[in-house]
Amino acid sequence: MGIEPIESNSTGDNIYVYKDIRNKILEVNKDAAYVVDVLVEYLYKNKMSSFKTTLWSSFGDVIVNNFKKYR
Repeated sequence: MGIEPIESNSTGDNIYVYKDIRNKILEVNKDAAYVVDVLVEYLYKNKMSSFKTTLWSSFGDVIVNNFKKYR
């Protein structure tokens, strides 16, 4: 019997993969708010990518907190 994620969302994302992505990115820069600001600016302003699931699944909590802070 394997380990199953406790949480999941409607897109069927694997929470462990996104936690690993988050941790690896935060190894480069520990300031999650700054990292998210850079990623959001790149993906929403420069790249205009419609594929943002990884960003939201990895850093959704930080995105929401940044939004509340800058509002």
